[in-house]
Amino acid sequence: MTYQAAELIAILDDPAQGNGLVILVHQLIAAKLNIANGADPSAVQQVTTDADNMIGTLTVPPIGNGYLPPAQTGDLAETLTEYNEGTIGPGHCND
Repeated sequence: MTYQAAELIAILDDPAQGNGLVILVHQLIAAKLNIANGADPSAVQQVTTDADNMIGTLTVPPIGNGYLPPAQTGDLAETLTEYNEGTIGPGHCND
């Protein structure tokens, strides 16, 4: 599914409330924005593909009512968090 900018902002503003799909998508959006901004994607290329495949056709709240258990998304979300925070991959950027 493709989202418009306003929908992505709504998704990022929506608290996860125990929904692994929302947790994963928050980190996936951030990783894709980092990559679009020039960050080296090699550390998470497979993870982003795996996350996209896991999400499949689910529609992310608050746009839809998709749900995944946090236990199912945890490893992917954790790796993306590490990438977004600079623990793995190109490191933390200079502001």
